Amino acid sequence: MTKLKIYIAGPMRGHDNFNRASFNRAERRLVSKGIYDVINPVNYDLEAGVTKENYKEKLRECLARDCQNVCECSAIYMLLGWEYSLGARAEHALAAALGISIMYE
Repeated sequence: MTKLKIYIAGPMRGHDNFNRASFNRAERRLVSKGIYDVINPVNYDLEAGVTKENYKEKLRECLARDCQNVCECSAIYMLLGWEYSLGARAEHALAAALGISIMYE
């Protein structure tokens, strides 16, 4: 069975530890369903060395990567509070424009 690639989107900036706990909980929940190959952007941010001190310098690079990841997915999973996040709203708009399935927490 081929798994559906799903991207997790939600608020990061202004949250403790970039809201990693919420993203990681969502990833575990989606993986446990057994049908999703989950793209969790906090993992990519960790690999890229994004910190509270340097996130502004890395923002363009991260958003470009995240938009590319959305384009490669069959679905996007919106965390609570996504509507207050500029990045998550951009990812949502991209998914909607591409006709990608949108799910909400």
